[in-house]
Amino acid sequence: MYDKAKPLPLPNWLGSSHSHPPLPAPRDQNPFDMYAIMDLIHTLEPDLIIETGTANGGSALMWASMLQLTRPGSGRVITIDVNEPVKESWAGVSTKDPTQNPMWKQYVTFLKGSSLDPRVLSMVREAAAAAKVVLVLLDSDHTEHHVQLEAQAYCPLVTVGSYCIIEDTKLSRFSAVGGPIPGIQRFLERHLDFIADRDREPFYTQHVGGYLRRTQVSNGTQNKGAARN
Repeated sequence: MYDKAKPLPLPNWLGSSHSHPPLPAPRDQNPFDMYAIMDLIHTLEPDLIIETGTANGGSALMWASMLQLTRPGSGRVITIDVNEPVKESWAGVSTKDPTQNPMWKQYVTFLKGSSLDPRVLSMVREAAAAAKVVLVLLDSDHTEHHVQLEAQAYCPLVTVGSYCIIEDTKLSRFSAVGGPIPGIQRFLERHLDFIADRDREPFYTQHVGGYLRRTQVSNGTQNKGAARN
């Protein structure tokens, strides 16, 4: 019922320019998951947030705004997509270029390309190696195979106590096979240093079983420490 009742009637975050009124950047996030992730940013205080699937850039702006609130002037969001943030419309909402928002310029780095492109992965891994607390949000291609490959590439960048959140697991409901859930299950079978933290799921979540918390350092993996207190 919730999905059918238009759960995102105002799917926007921040103004994407200095126009009056400011034109928003659609965030395309379930509000319950949005607040759950914002709470994690507040609690963990990550130095680096890695997001795959930029779309219009509203989510990246949202995570940047939480960095501004929790650690003003510190932290970085790296967001990755095969397309640059759209400048015309998203979800039927007229927008302007989100990259012109001052908060984007201060906190966000956009990488154009596939999240599995070796060039992109090299840049992301270099940034993660220099960060003390890393949070990962995977929201690009939601097919089973891609989710598994993306989890294998990005979840190991997460620091102990932080999360690799695989989004839109609800899509597995629409098919007997495929979608994010089987990809997550295969990843967890091979990575015992992660668990699905169901306590982090809000009242209504589109990421059921997707809040993966890192509990320990895997063999051969260097990890600089747990989340801040």
